[in-house]
Formats: sequence, C-alpha cells, structure tokens
Amino acid sequence: MGHLTDNNETYLSHLKFACTLGIGFLYRSVFFLTHGILPMIAIPKHLNIDATLEMIREAKNHADNRKND
Repeated sequence: MGHLTDNNETYLSHLKFACTLGIGFLYRSVFFLTHGILPMIAIPKHLNIDATLEMIREAKNHADNRKND
C-alpha cells in the first residue's frame, strides 16, 4: 500500500484511475486491431493516435499533480 501513499491516492481513486486508463486502451485497441484486419474501417477521430496521445498526456499530468496535492 506504499504505492498509494507515495502517489497521494486512496484505493478507490487509484482503482478509478487505473481502470479508466485500462478500459480506454482496451477500447482503442479493438479499433486498431479491427482497422489492421479491415483497413477500410476507419478509426474514429476521437480514438486515433493523436487523441490517444492526448489521453496519455492528461493521465500523466493527473499522475504528476496528485503527488503535489
């Protein structure tokens, strides 16, 4: 449980953060895998690489900021 203390988080806030990221990546991976098999199916703009990078940046900012709270 030192990881939670080090990151200034409760168990539930950590669970929410980790699950949100995991589900987001899982959801995106389905589209990328489908697109890889069937290239004619486009990846929605809100799930493309640029949007994924933005999601990662926001998660990193959140992770960095919670240590300062």
